[in-house]
Amino acid sequence: MCGTAARDADVEIDDPGISRWHCAIEVKDEVVSLRDLDSTNGTYFEEERVRAAELKHLAEFRIGSTVVRLSISPR
Repeated sequence: MCGTAARDADVEIDDPGISRWHCAIEVKDEVVSLRDLDSTNGTYFEEERVRAAELKHLAEFRIGSTVVRLSISPR
């Protein structure tokens, strides 16, 4: 989970445009899913506000003014 909640979020990002619990990233088998957690300012993927999206290697999404790039490495 990404957000500004220091003790509750797995990834804490210091950005005033990000909610306490902003979005979730889930990895299941070879699928990486991004899900907005009803954030105030939204989650953006490919320049569109999304509720959910499937991410691939080097995909970028934006929360607040922060751009996050996903890098997938094999185990």
